[in-house]
Amino acid sequence: MIPAAAYALAYSLLFSERTAYYDLGLWAAAKIPHLWASFCQLTTPSAYKCSFGAPELVASALLLGCCVIAVARHSTCIGLGLSFFFLSTIPVLFIPFVSTRYTTVPLVGFVIVMTGVTREAVAAARRKRLAAIVAGACVAAYFSLGVRVLGGDIKDMDRTGFQYGVLLAEAETFADQIPIDRPIVWVRLERRNPLFHLRAQGSFGVPKIYFQRDLTPYGLADWAPLFSFVRFSKRGVILTDLAPRSDLAGRPYAVVAHTAGRFLRLDPRASAPVEEADIWRRQGHPAGIIGLWHAHGESTDAPTN
Repeated sequence: MIPAAAYALAYSLLFSERTAYYDLGLWAAAKIPHLWASFCQLTTPSAYKCSFGAPELVASALLLGCCVIAVARHSTCIGLGLSFFFLSTIPVLFIPFVSTRYTTVPLVGFVIVMTGVTREAVAAARRKRLAAIVAGACVAAYFSLGVRVLGGDIKDMDRTGFQYGVLLAEAETFADQIPIDRPIVWVRLERRNPLFHLRAQGSFGVPKIYFQRDLTPYGLADWAPLFSFVRFSKRGVILTDLAPRSDLAGRPYAVVAHTAGRFLRLDPRASAPVEEADIWRRQGHPAGIIGLWHAHGESTDAPTN
């Protein structure tokens, strides 16, 4: 965890002008209490940057109390859980996105802490059987809330998966028409963005971050991996983005466009793929070039299907 934290700090300091992936704003100070509050079901995790409010204030008090109990009772279990929570949060502390993939290990720490706190509370109680029953009821209530949230996440994944399934079906229908013997100039002609609609509708589970890819079909999947999957998934051949370069000039190429509902082949309108892509960009359409890739990272032609 410490090397990861050092990397995150160095990256944010050295490359702060090149990327917005790390953000050194004061909002990061609220991330730890915000995560703890969301784990305690006091609030829902914020998808983008968190603020400090009443739930975070209560969570800070609870977190401090856990630390006091760990020291006072010499609890190895609580100490281990706090270590999991803090050390796994530090490397992502300055990432403005509060994505669920960044909270998995901290949540493990939270569960370990709560296990230790529950055990210490039952051990310190005079009526241990009653304390155990109350603790069990609290745990059952907490996990029932978690199951409810999980059910919402499954609904969110179904909605997102449906959109990707539509695109995949269109690509599979077109798979046999994907050329394998020449570079491909791709063009996006539609402007549908289903992820924007999903974000506007809100989430059934925890708030989601939808990564919109503006140059790709429906803003969902990049051209090269999508075509590689439907065309060559059983052959170990992949397509890659080709940077404009002189050796593409004069080579035969294909034009593949995506419009609402389907992929289609178009007739080339230029003498080189770079010029073709530029024509489409000037008309306001995202365009680029992909081609086959081999071990040296260069484009190569496939002689047969």
